[in-house]
Amino acid sequence: MKKFSIYTILIALMTHPIYGADKINQFFSSANSFIIKSIGPGVVLLGILIAGIFIALGRPEGVRRGVYAIMGGLMITASSWLYNLITRWAS
Repeated sequence: MKKFSIYTILIALMTHPIYGADKINQFFSSANSFIIKSIGPGVVLLGILIAGIFIALGRPEGVRRGVYAIMGGLMITASSWLYNLITRWAS
């Protein structure tokens, strides 16, 4: 007979709706909203700043890094739209 650790039992209980799955879902939903609304546009702004500085210095590799940061920030910001798009394609 296998012995279950206390952590395995706690994880199983925490994911059950009676014991707090709603709290876990609410936490991840609010964290996702925070990331999309604040960190994504911040990364875009940082990418614009980096690209602008390196354009002024005349360094093309820095401009490329700035463009990558802008693209990453836009992906973060548009992630909920992309998720909805992919799930519509799949169904």
